[in-house]
Amino acid sequence: MLGAQSPFPSSRQSLLLSNAKAAAAERWISILAPSTLSTNYRLIYPLTAPSVGQMLWVTSVSGNDDSLDWVDAVTGSGTATQIAYWATGSTLTSSSNLYWDNTNTRLGIGTSSPSQKIDLMNGTLYLDNNNNSSSSLRFREPSSSGSNYTQFSARAQSANISYVLPNTQGAANSILTNDGSGNLSWGTGGVVLIQKPADESVTNTTTLQDDDDFSFSVSANQTYEIYGILRVSTPSGAGLKVQLTGPTGTSETVNTFANRSGADDINYLFSPTTSYNVCGSSSMNGSGDALIVSGIITTSSTAGTLKLQWTQNVANATSTSLLSASFLKITLVQ
Repeated sequence: MLGAQSPFPSSRQSLLLSNAKAAAAERWISILAPSTLSTNYRLIYPLTAPSVGQMLWVTSVSGNDDSLDWVDAVTGSGTATQIAYWATGSTLTSSSNLYWDNTNTRLGIGTSSPSQKIDLMNGTLYLDNNNNSSSSLRFREPSSSGSNYTQFSARAQSANISYVLPNTQGAANSILTNDGSGNLSWGTGGVVLIQKPADESVTNTTTLQDDDDFSFSVSANQTYEIYGILRVSTPSGAGLKVQLTGPTGTSETVNTFANRSGADDINYLFSPTTSYNVCGSSSMNGSGDALIVSGIITTSSTAGTLKLQWTQNVANATSTSLLSASFLKITLVQ
């Protein structure tokens, strides 16, 4: 009912809707424009009455005309710190598997205590696609350097592929190697060459010692080719005793050829737990004689270190030496 007495001064006009009762029983609703209104506009109401629970919604704007319509109200309930999602087209709910840590701005999936920006608990993250284009994982370079990235993507495959990372940090210059079943370990790379920088000597001893330089990291279940030339100086009668040691289970078939002015010697090193006299008992002249090492080393299920050990075959007061510029090289072959 229009015409109810307005409680507002005439300077502020309003629309009053009365309850159609008289005197003290009369009550009304007032619709009043804001005092700071700077632009005129019209609200155009729907053609139909609302259903229970519906509310008004601006569906379109044309100039100063705002068209309204009835829409279903959003209902539902959730739990504090959980992320809301649509259970139906008009109902919100939440789940304990979706957690938002607003203090640290972290999202937890399957955990209410995310430790990083996104923390997925007891699940697998898929980067899927339905456009026949492989999904990618990208890592951006530092922001101060630019916007380039490093990307990992899958190729077309005939079967699933799984990789298991090593459980230790790799040594300097090591690379990842695969055992054929997806188990990755740290290896030495395709080719590793070591050249002796200075002479090394032993005197009056038959106790094997680790060479100061010839030490190689080797992976489990791998086969390596070994090759090298050792410049050797030995006194007459002392000879040279050598041994190649490796991780538990390592096997070897290595040939040594002592090329010297007196008489050549050929020897075979079949066991990494046995020492061998490789140049007989006569002397080797370091300036012209050399020991050539060539063969195959195969590791078992244990990774570790391949070492050259050596000493005098017969103790002698004159030193036996491996001289600078000697070298050994190992090559990963399978």
